[in-house]
Amino acid sequence: MADRFRYYFRVRYGDCDAQKVVFNVRYGEYVDISTLEFLRALGYGEAVATGTLDYSVVKQTLEWKAPARFDQVIEASVSAKRLGNSSFTLLTEF
Repeated sequence: MADRFRYYFRVRYGDCDAQKVVFNVRYGEYVDISTLEFLRALGYGEAVATGTLDYSVVKQTLEWKAPARFDQVIEASVSAKRLGNSSFTLLTEF
């Protein structure tokens, strides 16, 4: 989708197992990194850094479809799925 924020990063060696496939747990870290960059792009970087904007992950669901491998450049696209008064839901796709 054209309206989604996109963040690109290269898969590091330490993110992978002996077959050079990304460990499952790393996808949660990738979501965390791309979420922060999404908030920075929206102008909330300073608020996150100072603690003025503080958020917690309440639920994270991962649907795995294909492996990412060492040295690949990965695109994470982030979009707001729901915005509420005191919470929000983001969707991140790789």
